[in-house]
Amino acid sequence: MKKLIVLFFILLNISSFSQESEKSTLFSNFNMEFLGGINYTTITGPSLIIEGKTSLTSHFNLKLSIGYSMIYKNDFHNVKGYEFLNFGNIQQYETYSYNINKIEYDMIPISIGFEYIFGHDKLLPYCFLETGYNYYSAKAIASSRMYTSNYYGQYDEIPSDYQNGSPLVISEDKSYRLGLGIGAQYQLSQKINLDIRYLYQYNSNIIDTHQVLIGFSY
Repeated sequence: MKKLIVLFFILLNISSFSQESEKSTLFSNFNMEFLGGINYTTITGPSLIIEGKTSLTSHFNLKLSIGYSMIYKNDFHNVKGYEFLNFGNIQQYETYSYNINKIEYDMIPISIGFEYIFGHDKLLPYCFLETGYNYYSAKAIASSRMYTSNYYGQYDEIPSDYQNGSPLVISEDKSYRLGLGIGAQYQLSQKINLDIRYLYQYNSNIIDTHQVLIGFSY
C-alpha cells in the first residue's frame, strides 16, 4: 500500500513538470462508466461498478461511484455442538461437528475520489485515489454437519467442548475503504472509451483486496 501511494505522487509530480499549464475546465465535462471484473485475495469474487466523473481541470477529475462486490476470506474453524432428540419415550442428546472453510462478504461500496489523467491522446493513462464506505453482510460457508453417533441420556454427560461449542464470530462493525489505482483508457470513438484498471483496496474490518476491472465510459 505504501509503495502504491509513493508511486501515485511520483507520477503526479512527473506529469505536472512535463506538461504545460492549461486553462481550468471546471465541471465542463461529465462521463459515466460501467465496469466489471474480479476481486482477488486467495479466492476470486465478482465486482461491478457504476461511476460518474466531472472535470476539475484539464487533467483532474472528481469521481463518485457505487458498486457491488463479493469477496471471500479463507477461515478454517471447527464448530461443535449437540442436539436434543425426542422420539416418543426416547430422549437423548447427540453431538455433532462441522468445519467452516471461508467467509463470504457481499458489499455495496460507495466512494468519492480524484483521478489524474496523463495527456490527451487516444491512449490515456491515469491514476486515482478514492475513499468511501462499505455496506456489507457476511456469512460463513460450512461443510456438511457430521454427527458423531455418540448419544447421551443426560446433559451433564455431554463432553464440555460440545456443551460450550465454538461459534465463529464475524465482525459486523462499520467498514471504511481507501483505494489507490492505475489504469488506461483507449478511445474507441468520439463518445466511447475502453477502460482497464487495477485497484488496491484497504477495507477496515474486512480483508483487503486487489481488483481488476474492464469497462466502457460514455
